[in-house]
Amino acid sequence: YLGSMILPIINGPSDGLLLAVLTCLTSAWRGSQWWSQVLTVIPLSSLPGVIQWAVNVLKFDIQRDSQLLPVTPFSLLLTASLLPVVSTLLTHLYKVMHSIITDTSHHPKSNHNQRKPTSIISKLFQMVKAVADLSPFIVYFTSMLVYFSQSDQALQLYGPYLILFMGSTFSELTAHIMLAHICNRPIDPIRRYTAWSTVYFPLYLLMGKDQKTALLSLGIVNSECMMVYTLSIMSAVVASVNFYKI
Repeated sequence: YLGSMILPIINGPSDGLLLAVLTCLTSAWRGSQWWSQVLTVIPLSSLPGVIQWAVNVLKFDIQRDSQLLPVTPFSLLLTASLLPVVSTLLTHLYKVMHSIITDTSHHPKSNHNQRKPTSIISKLFQMVKAVADLSPFIVYFTSMLVYFSQSDQALQLYGPYLILFMGSTFSELTAHIMLAHICNRPIDPIRRYTAWSTVYFPLYLLMGKDQKTALLSLGIVNSECMMVYTLSIMSAVVASVNFYKI
């Protein structure tokens, strides 16, 4: 839509990996418990309403009696990571929508210097398509956020497998996006099967006792464990095959 793919000065492929390495080294040096040490506390009432809602939904540790939000090294790292990501996403989303409205969007097979008049319906379709291209990312992040925030044993029991699943799925998504940009190929969000499979995680949390009892009658003792293992292996295989094709 913009005719270019430019990584910012601070970006995920290089600086994000460096941040991850530094985080691991810090854990090895100070211990994993250091990330949960309380540095200070902030009154929850002094924060914006959106942040208060997020704190309650994501089940952050709060001193319920005094409504104080503890500030830990992990919460500072999370804030420093999310703010530039969200701001960059909103900035690029605005640029894409603005280019569509002003008829300056660049189709891969069209002349970048030529403007073509489009109708309101065509502009609306392009705007919907631009958001639809991101639908695998939206489903992926939303599903995993809901699963991690509502499941009490996800990371404790299935941590390595969930990391394999998330890493393989996200790598396949980003590789497809970059390949589409470089080769001027259309983005095909429907065929991102591993991203769409993440909806099984929040759907499992919605299952009632009757559904889980029915699974037990079929011989499936730990349905959540089987779901995590199956999806992790599937995502790793799909990502490997797609990288081989690339």
